[in-house]
Amino acid sequence: MQLKIRPFDETGKAEIKRIRGEISEGKFVLTLDAASYEIPVLEVLEDQRGLYAIVDEGVIELGFEYYIKIEAEYDVNKAEQGPPGCAISFEKRNDSVKLKEELIDQAMNIDSVNLLNRTSQAFMTVHFGPSGIKNGTGYPYPRI
Repeated sequence: MQLKIRPFDETGKAEIKRIRGEISEGKFVLTLDAASYEIPVLEVLEDQRGLYAIVDEGVIELGFEYYIKIEAEYDVNKAEQGPPGCAISFEKRNDSVKLKEELIDQAMNIDSVNLLNRTSQAFMTVHFGPSGIKNGTGYPYPRI
């Protein structure tokens, strides 16, 4: 599915201190602190609100279990059906072996536990509305 995203720049609130998205030379570049990642763009267009990029849903593998996930995000409170918003998250895959070791350390029988666990941990997620304008950023609670 094709999704619309626009440039943005903000100060982070967790492990990542600065998040920026910019369109440069026909590319959308997501910068997390000092690291920059190119998000594949289908096309760059402009409307009354400025430049925006059309991107496709998918996963961009970064190595060492890190990846960027781009997915459609539907507004459940929206009565009319229109184009979805978009969520771009920076994530790290969880190690299921470590999770099982933690459960055993807490004297839990792993055969009797139903693990409804995410297969990854998001460090941050940037949310875009259907117009492509950033309308929020989410940070997970720090693990204690």
